[in-house]
Amino acid sequence: MVESLDAEHASSTHMEVCTARTPHAARLIMVRLDTHVGAPVGARCAVLVQAICILRPTQETLRTLSAHLKAPKFAKYYLNFTNVVNGDALRRLAQEDEAGVIAQVQEHYADYYAVNPDFFHLGVRHSLSMCRPRALHTHHDDLSTAQTQQGLLAMLLSFRVKPQIRYLASSEVAGRVALGLANAIAGERELFSSSKITGQTLLVRHSAACAHLLVGPLAAHV
Repeated sequence: MVESLDAEHASSTHMEVCTARTPHAARLIMVRLDTHVGAPVGARCAVLVQAICILRPTQETLRTLSAHLKAPKFAKYYLNFTNVVNGDALRRLAQEDEAGVIAQVQEHYADYYAVNPDFFHLGVRHSLSMCRPRALHTHHDDLSTAQTQQGLLAMLLSFRVKPQIRYLASSEVAGRVALGLANAIAGERELFSSSKITGQTLLVRHSAACAHLLVGPLAAHV
C-alpha cells in the first residue's frame, strides 16, 4: 500500500504515522504524489499497488491528480481530501478517470495541524504579509488569506461547530478573513445544517504582529 501525499501534508502525515502505535505502519510507503507524475512503473506495481491519497484540494493538487488519472501508476486510488471539494472539480476527476481507478472519495476536514489537544496551527507561511494594506497585496498574500479561510472552515467542520462570527472592525485583515469565512459557510449550507452541529462564537481580531482567532477554548495564530 502506498500513501500518496501532496507537498503540504508529507511532513505532518509522516509525523502522525511515526507516532501512531499501529502494527500496520511499517507496511505503508509514503511518497509525494507529484514525484510519480510521468514516472515509469512496472506492470506488477500497476496491478498490485493501491494508493491512499491525502490531499489539499488546491488547483495545483487537482491538476497533479488529473495527470495521474490519465496515466494511472497504481491499481486503485483512495482519495482523501482535507477540505471541501466543489462539485465541478469532482465531475472533472470522474470524467478523467477513464480507467476506473478511483475506488473512493472522502472529505476528512483536516486542513490544519493539530499540535496538541488544545492548540492547532494552519501552516500558512509568511502569514504576516496578510496584514499589509490590501493595495499592497501580492498573489501570494491572496493565497495565504484563502488558505487561512479554508483551514478555519475545515476546523469548524471537524469540530462540528457553526459559529457566530465577530471581528475587530478596525482590522482590515480580520475583516477579510471573517467575511471570507462567513461566505464559505454560507456556500456549504448543507454541511452546516446537521443536527450535530453546535453553536459557538468566533472572534477574529488582529493585534500587534499576529492575528488571533478564538473559538470557545480554542486559539489559532496566523
